[in-house]
Amino acid sequence: MRRIIAMMGQAAGPYRPQWNRAVVITVFGALANGLTLVLLLPMVVSLLSGDTATGWWLVGAIAALMIAEGFLRVGELGFSYNLYPTLMEDIRLRLGEHLRRIPAEELALRRSGGLSTTLNQDVTNSMLSVSEVASLFLRLIVIPLGFVIALIVIDPRLLLGAILGAVVVAFTLARQNAVTARSQPAIARADAETADRIVEYVQGLPVLKAAGQVGDRSERLVAAMHAQGRALRASIDQASFALTGAAIGANLAVAGVVAVGASLVLGAELSPVMAAAVVVAAAGLAEPLARAAALTSVFEVAEAAMGRINDVLAIAPLPTPETPAVLTAHHIAFENVSFSYRGAVAPAIQDVSVNIPAGSLTAFVGPSGGGKTTMTRLIARFADPQQGRVLIGGTDIREVTERELMRHIAVVFQDVHLFDASIFDNVAMARPQASEQEVLDALEAANCGELLARLPDGAHTRVGEVGNQLSGGERQRVAIARALLKDAPIVLLDEPTSALDTESEVMVQEAIDRLVRDKTVVVIAHRLSTVVAADQIVVLDAGRVREIGDHTSLLASGGRYAAMWAAQTRARGWTLAQDALAHQTSV
Repeated sequence: MRRIIAMMGQAAGPYRPQWNRAVVITVFGALANGLTLVLLLPMVVSLLSGDTATGWWLVGAIAALMIAEGFLRVGELGFSYNLYPTLMEDIRLRLGEHLRRIPAEELALRRSGGLSTTLNQDVTNSMLSVSEVASLFLRLIVIPLGFVIALIVIDPRLLLGAILGAVVVAFTLARQNAVTARSQPAIARADAETADRIVEYVQGLPVLKAAGQVGDRSERLVAAMHAQGRALRASIDQASFALTGAAIGANLAVAGVVAVGASLVLGAELSPVMAAAVVVAAAGLAEPLARAAALTSVFEVAEAAMGRINDVLAIAPLPTPETPAVLTAHHIAFENVSFSYRGAVAPAIQDVSVNIPAGSLTAFVGPSGGGKTTMTRLIARFADPQQGRVLIGGTDIREVTERELMRHIAVVFQDVHLFDASIFDNVAMARPQASEQEVLDALEAANCGELLARLPDGAHTRVGEVGNQLSGGERQRVAIARALLKDAPIVLLDEPTSALDTESEVMVQEAIDRLVRDKTVVVIAHRLSTVVAADQIVVLDAGRVREIGDHTSLLASGGRYAAMWAAQTRARGWTLAQDALAHQTSV
């Protein structure tokens, strides 16, 4: 309970004063409830023994405590209904903001299903488990404690009868804590794995259908569900042992109190009225003590959920400058930059120095894994280099805020991500203050006019999850429209035409030509024919810069670029020859 309250206080963040107030109200409510039940014992004894003055005084005290508890419970519920939803929203917003600020590498190491479970299920479990059960758990602490005090006042020997049962209950609860602490991580891993596989299953249905892996043939999803079921069954079996042990211990404690009380009555050391009252009170404690084991497991679930939330919040974000700079120019420079992904054997880029003049078009080319994508990610500050600096306009990008940096950069990825909203909304997010006409103009400039004309709701047609209602070329044009509307002075292009058919490529290339006009452009190119007009071409291989120059000078040098150009030229010739042969055969 102490750990939970401490973790909840930490999670409450700016709402910690309200959370502390809610805890105080809960504690006082539990005390009032506990004292009410504790005073019942002397009240019954006083009334039955003829001490009516004391009895009626105790009746009045109990009534006052019950009224106080009612008011406190109303206040507690008010805080619960108002504070806990606010806390859940605040924690989710803080998690979302934190995820936005952590390095992209750290985000890539965590599966989307697991993060979704943390943002949704773990936040709910951590809050609702505490808000619904904390009050009852506190009462289960206060009431037995009050009963013990009452027994000590009446006759300490009565406690001797409860020792065996108390030991059984304590052992059971300790074992339950240990078992739950071990089982919760396994359940959490199984839940996250199942969530990942469900996301994978839904997003990959076309591929799964083609491979015959749908329904009962979806082996990865089925295996994850079986593992989840095994983890849950193991936890339930272990919890059943704890609940049984707690019930046995509680009954043994009651039986022990009854036995000692009976022997004291027979020895004329305790009045029959007092003994009867003690037995009735002890019998009433058996069920709450047995339920304590179940509540303990609930708190372990809440603590495990809060632990996973804190694990995400503990990921170190990219540092923010104390006195942020402002970008005033748009030439880009890499100064002796080295960067390694966590766990990688070799650096992704090593000791790279490149200058990209403002208003120029620079292409990064080279084999897969050469460091091209890493270079563009470092420009957008998806991560910070371990050595060297990346500068824009002569300013280290670590000295500007994320908002300031991204105000100057537009990115068009090869794999476009669109949100399940309208085309208009997906474009307008680049500049929310833009007018409707400005958004439509950007769509027109991106060659989306024909697309909008044939859609039922035009620009207000929903694109589906990740834009799956649109073709690859259509998604690329919508992404370019988004970049056009942003009108940032720096444009990063991750080969946006590599996977398109000829017609779509022509339309996307025309849109790109409008996008990059008068901009500082960095493009990742796989097909060298698309960057022959670049101002400079940077050849990257194994994380190092091998050559820099324009198309003509690199061909003349006869180096790596010339070899790549020759290989792609031969490949195109082979394709043309195959097409011609197929045509002759068909004729």
